[in-house]
Amino acid sequence: MVEKNRRKFSAILTHNGGFSMIEIMVAISMFSIGFMALTAVTTSSSNISRNTAFSDWSVMAGQEAVEMLSIMDMNHNALGNGNHQPANNNANAEYAQLDVEWDIIDSVDLDGDGTDDFKTISLEIAFDGEQRVQSFYRRQIN
Repeated sequence: MVEKNRRKFSAILTHNGGFSMIEIMVAISMFSIGFMALTAVTTSSSNISRNTAFSDWSVMAGQEAVEMLSIMDMNHNALGNGNHQPANNNANAEYAQLDVEWDIIDSVDLDGDGTDDFKTISLEIAFDGEQRVQSFYRRQIN
């Protein structure tokens, strides 16, 4: 009987109840894959949020440019033929990374009196060289 108890006790002492090296490696691998997925999702979310912010700023900058162009006198240099940029293109901190420009692409003399009655303006807003907003605006001369 004593001998039997010694064998049981000896078996208990020699059998290690911990995790094997393979189990630890699998657990570390699973944790690493999960952590990399979480990092990728966070990075992607950050990029999407940043692009959305610049898209919103692009639209607001375009609205400001259209408002500025609509109140200008039609003889103003900024409404002459060619490519133009606002004098204070980078005045707002949010817009500092945006490129705002417009072209007068068409002038129309409807009544034949020698003065333009309409101008077509192509407005472009870009961020990091990538065009964000492009619109065409037609202004009637009063």
